[in-house]
Amino acid sequence: MSMHCGFTAFNWLMKFYCIVIFP
Repeated sequence: MSMHCGFTAFNWLMKFYCIVIFP
C-alpha cells in the first residue's frame, strides 16, 4: 500500500490516514 500512501500524501489528512492505516 506504499503506492497508495504516496498517492494520498498530497493531502495532510490522507497522509495521516495512510500513516495510521498503512504504517
